[in-house]
Amino acid sequence: MARSRREQREQLQQEMQSKPQQQSTDPSPFSQRPTLSPDSSAYRELVAIAAYYRAERRGFAPGGEVDDWLAAEREVASGVGESRAM
Repeated sequence: MARSRREQREQLQQEMQSKPQQQSTDPSPFSQRPTLSPDSSAYRELVAIAAYYRAERRGFAPGGEVDDWLAAEREVASGVGESRAM
């Protein structure tokens, strides 16, 4: 079953907020949690979702798209999501 956009957003936020695991002596590349870089598609998708919700709260009024995107980038980069009941 496909996950909703909200579930995807929450999962990505949890990944961004989780602290990196302690360094282990295991040389396996799978022993460490991956981090999201600004170049990753998951990071861009999270920014897009956050920007969409910001635009939705504005009533999709024209002229605020760039501000929505930049604010969403700051939100995602800081790892702090706005938790609101929807």
